[in-house]
Amino acid sequence: MSLQSAREFLSTHGWLSLTPLSFQNAVFARCIIVTFKRGAYIYRLSDPAGGLYGLSSGHVAVEGLPPEGDPLVGDLLPPGAWCGEAAFVTQQVRRVGIRAASDCEALLLPAADLRNIMKTEDEAWRFLGLLAVLNTDRAMLVALNLLVR
Repeated sequence: MSLQSAREFLSTHGWLSLTPLSFQNAVFARCIIVTFKRGAYIYRLSDPAGGLYGLSSGHVAVEGLPPEGDPLVGDLLPPGAWCGEAAFVTQQVRRVGIRAASDCEALLLPAADLRNIMKTEDEAWRFLGLLAVLNTDRAMLVALNLLVR
């Protein structure tokens, strides 16, 4: 997938499609395309804070660390998903790991570029908050699906 194709897909699928065109353009102007082979980590649990990733093709596994043992997959994110906002906002280490469950392509918005957008785009923090809410909603749905009924 080309950078332009990834932009077109992500402008109509997922979080960024819910934001104004001016914000989308600010994000896309700063993104680069990155690829990951199946099994490769996009980032690991406890990695330093960084930028955002918008998945344009493939699927990624979200891994968490239970109190004892090895990381476990808690969810699979489809194309259109974005991740990385929690560590950016808190400036703490990554709370989950993201690993390619298939060959993947994503747009990367580096943290420095995201900081510049936050300084120059009206309501950018609200749009980043929207991403956090969408990802929290998804995590809650995963947790609810695990409950014994």
